[in-house]
Amino acid sequence: MVKNRIRLRHVYKTYQNDRHVLRDLNFEAVEDQIYFIQGQSGSGKTTLFKLLTAMLRPTSGEIFFNQWQVSNLNTGQISEYRKNIGIVFQDYKLIQNLTVLENICLPLRIQNKTNSEINKSVDEALEKLNLKSFLNEYPEHISGGQQQKTALARALVSRPKLIIADEPTGNLDQQSSREVINVLEDYAKTGSMVLVATHDLSLINLQKHQVLHLNQGQINL
Repeated sequence: MVKNRIRLRHVYKTYQNDRHVLRDLNFEAVEDQIYFIQGQSGSGKTTLFKLLTAMLRPTSGEIFFNQWQVSNLNTGQISEYRKNIGIVFQDYKLIQNLTVLENICLPLRIQNKTNSEINKSVDEALEKLNLKSFLNEYPEHISGGQQQKTALARALVSRPKLIIADEPTGNLDQQSSREVINVLEDYAKTGSMVLVATHDLSLINLQKHQVLHLNQGQINL
């Protein structure tokens, strides 16, 4: 069976004044493992994630995810492509007038899943992340750590082929951080590809996963 795979070939993202945020970026990633992406603020991590989710287009170069040529998608294709992706935003982007449960269910409702399918998928995510005690709360009434876990559950609930997590443990203590990484490992083992941006060196050092160092727009292994 063909594995999920990302390929970047000679990717540049250039802004005004010929500033290369990403320059001649080449790497390949496959399912079954987590890739930690480390780099200082301004190193290009957010730009890389925006390219992978088709929020931005590269200035030049090619990006492929499975059969999709991500760097060349039209508007109609982008919405279909994004059904394959679960995103954990650094600032959560939870919808404030929806409860925790409603936020988590949202991706499945957009995909027109049945109630039985939604219940099964949501129960699995809730169990893994210990969220059941505040399902009916609104985001403004729960802690930053609880919001972080809610955002993670929303990203995972549809079992996406590609999971992109931007600082998913930023508001969590060390034990909770390890629990979150263990959950991501479980998803990776069942066929998802996981990219995690993190500044947490202690977390990286405890794991046996590929670390990609992003420095001045280029990746060093």
